[in-house]
Amino acid sequence: MKRKVLAAGMLSAIGLCGRLWLGVYHHDEFIDSYLFIKHRPTFKWTFYSPRGQSDLYLEELSAAEQQEERHFEEFVRAHGMSR
Repeated sequence: MKRKVLAAGMLSAIGLCGRLWLGVYHHDEFIDSYLFIKHRPTFKWTFYSPRGQSDLYLEELSAAEQQEERHFEEFVRAHGMSR
């Protein structure tokens, strides 16, 4: 019984760490999705750029899209991905 509880606890801890430190981003030009390691833990899993490759300014996006673009800049572009 103790082994099952320990195994369940270990699997839960590994799953939580994976959720916090891994993410998926959708390339802003191509249709591909990539798994990556985040520079800091967050529960956000999927990252995408609402602007994509367009010439939109950040101010032209809605508040939710601006936040999504900031997350994409921080977690993906700032670390050399999606180029």
